[in-house]
Amino acid sequence: MRDTEVSIGGRRMVALRESVLIPADLEITATAGEHYRDVSQFLARRVEQGQAPWTIRRAESYALPEDLSGRPYQGPAAVWLAAVADRHGYADPRWGTREGVEEEGGRVRAGEEPASALHWRFAGADPRTGERWGTRVFRFPVYNAEQCEGLPALDRGGTTWYHHPSPSRILAVPEIEVSGTGAARYDLGRDRIELPAPEAFGDRQAYYRTAIHEVGHWTGHPSRLDRPTLAAGIGQGLGSREYAREELRAELHSYLTGARLGIGHDPERHARFAAEWAQALRADPREVYRAAHSAERMSRYVTARMPEMEPSRPEASGGRVEERAHLLPEPERGR
Repeated sequence: MRDTEVSIGGRRMVALRESVLIPADLEITATAGEHYRDVSQFLARRVEQGQAPWTIRRAESYALPEDLSGRPYQGPAAVWLAAVADRHGYADPRWGTREGVEEEGGRVRAGEEPASALHWRFAGADPRTGERWGTRVFRFPVYNAEQCEGLPALDRGGTTWYHHPSPSRILAVPEIEVSGTGAARYDLGRDRIELPAPEAFGDRQAYYRTAIHEVGHWTGHPSRLDRPTLAAGIGQGLGSREYAREELRAELHSYLTGARLGIGHDPERHARFAAEWAQALRADPREVYRAAHSAERMSRYVTARMPEMEPSRPEASGGRVEERAHLLPEPERGR
């Protein structure tokens, strides 16, 4: 089934093959590169200033961006809208289109400028017919609740998320051992995580935050999400571009997952990668989108898939769990 165009109420709409209706005038496929460059340059500067969403310390009550119904934004949209919120000092996590705000009984104040939330329909092929389709990109103008009047007050704190497993349940899955050097790391060759003893941390939440970051690396094992940056980063070593790219994905995952689990986020241990991250974002305007998309897959794996896995410690199960998650398509390089 091909994408089609229809007219609804006099407005031209694109009916995507997955049955999503989007106004045709929101499509920016031909000019998406300009948007990627602007976003990447902005985030590179914020990284250098320690003000990118994942380089700011977040309290346990911090909430990621969500729409007016409480449905969370994910991946690149969550990261970008968080960056806009940080820049303007918005504390309310809610965002909506002008039409959505009006449906909720509110209105956007005159003169307010919208932010952009992108929607991708990724390229693919029908395995039955061989029909192929290309990537299409749409940009929705959205406003923060603090740019509006008449919306109901937010009556809760923290991030609304589909899955709320305890960190201890997540950490029951991978093999974890006390580090002999006091360092936190993931050993790809042995497929296990090394962490300092819990008492070495200021509190239990600090231990969880560090552990969740290393679990992010653990998800990249070939038997799980099979993330190319993990093997390449370890192979090329500390200081390499690929190592920084893998750390960017793991830190974005820590930021997203920390908010979703209600444990907050502490970027202190990985702030040393700021220069490499800024350089990577400037060198490739699509890198932050690929990294955030990958981090979203990692976060979904950790919060939704891992709690359902059997423990992989030899003493508990006789071996590792060799399961691969198919949660989101990985964008191709160069999009």
